[in-house]
Amino acid sequence: MKRAHGFTLIELAIAISLMAMLAALALPALISTVNNARSRSMIQKLMGDFVWARNSAATAASATSGTVATFTVNADCSWSTTVGGVANTAHSLDSTSLGQLAPGLSCTAGSGNTLPLTFNFTPQGFVAPSSTLTYTTNRGQSWVLQVLTSGSMLLTNGAS
Repeated sequence: MKRAHGFTLIELAIAISLMAMLAALALPALISTVNNARSRSMIQKLMGDFVWARNSAATAASATSGTVATFTVNADCSWSTTVGGVANTAHSLDSTSLGQLAPGLSCTAGSGNTLPLTFNFTPQGFVAPSSTLTYTTNRGQSWVLQVLTSGSMLLTNGAS
């Protein structure tokens, strides 16, 4: 009598159950990694848009004093930029897009400031007021950003 080649039903059931257990262990870590990458991307965009507003103010040829550009962090943690009084949507993030990148996000302003908080850039690239911004995800991931009067934004504390 010849023996048939292949797997028995019991062998297949054991293999499938082992794969299901491995997937159950790996899936939460994968979801956490994806969510962390999204929030990191949002923070990088925030910092990039802030630097863009500063550079736009510093390269404004016609202005010699006053506010040239603004960067506003809204109460819902979204932000907007304006240069010469004109809003720039490419360097802003609305609340809908923010909700997709980092659902359940909250933010606070430090140094006695409250949201919404508008940073005003001079033609030299300086900014007022100086403050800290803390962005916290619903998973406890926290990003602390410090805005200096020199017009720099530093990530002073953040989850990786």
